[in-house]
Amino acid sequence: MTKLEQVARAAYEAECRWADPTERSVPFDEIGVGWKDRQMAGIRAAVEALREPTDKICSSGGAVWDDDLCSDTNALNMWRAMNDAILSEKPDA
Repeated sequence: MTKLEQVARAAYEAECRWADPTERSVPFDEIGVGWKDRQMAGIRAAVEALREPTDKICSSGGAVWDDDLCSDTNALNMWRAMNDAILSEKPDA
């Protein structure tokens, strides 16, 4: 499963829980191709929008940068810190 598919599945399941948490939804693997394509298009657009980070996102990644510039651990720490910054942002009122 690709990361886009994983995110599309999570978005679909969250939407189903939001719409009616008591209703049993159709599992993601069983929804129609058109609905999956719609989910994937929305997720792809969201990920493309994430390519333009805010100053807060950049500074969050920089805050966990260490001396081992090219390590997988360093990249993972930065990735998680930057995603945590995205998730902590509040919408403009």
